[in-house]
Amino acid sequence: MNYKQNNKINQVKESTLVVGIDIGSTTQYARAFDWRGIELGKVFAFSNSRERFENFKGWMQWLMDKHKKSDTVVGIEPTVITGLILALILRMKALQASFWFCRL
Repeated sequence: MNYKQNNKINQVKESTLVVGIDIGSTTQYARAFDWRGIELGKVFAFSNSRERFENFKGWMQWLMDKHKKSDTVVGIEPTVITGLILALILRMKALQASFWFCRL
């Protein structure tokens, strides 16, 4: 492991909600985990629309509240432009989240 990878791993604490997003051309699938890798909730599918994106944000906030998490790390595929756009939108909406672009 290199320093950069260790730095990312150290960002994940007991209070962190970890969300992984599989980017598709029309539908994205998100899964949420705690710091130990235990899945929190069910897979959440959302399409490329403002309404479904808002539902996705609400789903993350609901999980954070339910499981008493104070911060979020979102992992997104780097090879798909939709993933980059999603990360930018999440940032612009002032969602308190760190973003990792992961090779799957």
